[in-house]
Amino acid sequence: LEDYELKSENVKRISVLLSAKEHEIADEVEKLKEELLAKKNQLHELQRAMLMQKVDFMEENQDVVVMFESELEGNGPRELANMVLNKGTRVAAVFAGNAGNYRYVIGSKTADTREIAKALNAKFNGRGGGEPDMVQGSVSGDEVSVREEVLACCKKI
Repeated sequence: LEDYELKSENVKRISVLLSAKEHEIADEVEKLKEELLAKKNQLHELQRAMLMQKVDFMEENQDVVVMFESELEGNGPRELANMVLNKGTRVAAVFAGNAGNYRYVIGSKTADTREIAKALNAKFNGRGGGEPDMVQGSVSGDEVSVREEVLACCKKI
């Protein structure tokens, strides 16, 4: 009986939160789920357009590009790294996050990026790895130090 009362109370609370009748809450939750998915897709498309615009203004055929983008989520860092590489850049390093905790994706069509990941992971208590052409992981460190380490590693490879 206690369990039933708890479930009944939860249904009533959810009904109020959704502004729906109790027998309609499942449909309302499905509708909210679909709306959330649509907003996520819209956000992804806006993020992609923003990244494309940034890359359009970049110089072509640069040796190394290191970017810190706090707002990137999901596949954003990898997509940005690929866009930068397609501009002829030798090594593209993208860091997402802030407050000294970054997720990274480093790519190259000609250099072994595992060497960069190995150095970053050792120096900044990081984790990660991958294939010669692209690595991903995470590091803890300040932006200036991380950038300097990437640039120093790229001179060696």
